[in-house]
Amino acid sequence: MFRLLLSDTTFRALNIPISPEARKELDRKIQKNEPTDPVISWKGYILTGYEIDDLCLKYHRSPAIREMFFPRKTDATAWLCRKQLKRSDLYWAGRAWLISRLYESLREIAKRKKAKDEFQYRQFSPSLQTEECQGLPQESASILKLLGTEYNLHKETIRRYVQFGRKLDKLEEKVPGIRVRILTGSLTVMMTHMSALLKMPAEQIEKIAGSGHIHQLVPPPEYYTPVPQHRKPASEKSIKVEPAIKKMPEFDPDADVNGLRYTVSAWRNAIARTALQADLRRATPAGKNSLKQELRKLIFDTDNLCRILDIPQEGRPND
Repeated sequence: MFRLLLSDTTFRALNIPISPEARKELDRKIQKNEPTDPVISWKGYILTGYEIDDLCLKYHRSPAIREMFFPRKTDATAWLCRKQLKRSDLYWAGRAWLISRLYESLREIAKRKKAKDEFQYRQFSPSLQTEECQGLPQESASILKLLGTEYNLHKETIRRYVQFGRKLDKLEEKVPGIRVRILTGSLTVMMTHMSALLKMPAEQIEKIAGSGHIHQLVPPPEYYTPVPQHRKPASEKSIKVEPAIKKMPEFDPDADVNGLRYTVSAWRNAIARTALQADLRRATPAGKNSLKQELRKLIFDTDNLCRILDIPQEGRPND
């Protein structure tokens, strides 16, 4: 038996459209009566599966329906946001907007719970009410932290997503239909441009967005708020730095000699360590011959430098 389901504008907006390829495959499945995911509803309103419901109406099919139970619409909205955030085909703007809507839903749930607790508290001790019982702050740090942990994001990133989502909703009120284009990626926009876009006339935004060769929504420079220049107060005293002549270190005639002496000491330690710890019996003849040639070159250079320094040679080990 076919059951008529209702469409809710809030729930439908949260169902970000799938790609044309995925919709084409879904159309093929429903046309051939192949099994698909069930349409999930709440009180007769569709939560997820709007594409399935539309295509089933097109081919006169009856979709599988699963009813969910939630105490309030905000609880259903929070569940729907989490359900949509599990999708792997979301564009970054769609993911950010869904997180912002989830934040707003959780904030409404917290306000409802707080109002209930406040009512009970007022019933038992009306003379002890404080301002802490009056609503929630504009940004709830606990919800930001909760969502940051849930989606492995910093709470400041969640805060930026919330601000982006609010501005995008205002832009949708100004230019209906533009939000879904931004959420699906057909029209790209940066978070930093949202404030400037909201200052533009709706006709100008529609003209830019409606241009076929423009895929990025960038406001003109005149709509950006200039950055205020912080001038130093006149009463503030400036610190004057007197230039001074840089003092060079005293000349050290043994600097080069001492540098080489430290290097030779490191070489000697490396040679001694190799002779004591390395298993030279397992080394290949080619490796041994190569090392012996380098050591002989080192001995030759050492003898030559000793003659230059006019230091009598005390002898060297046999080859």
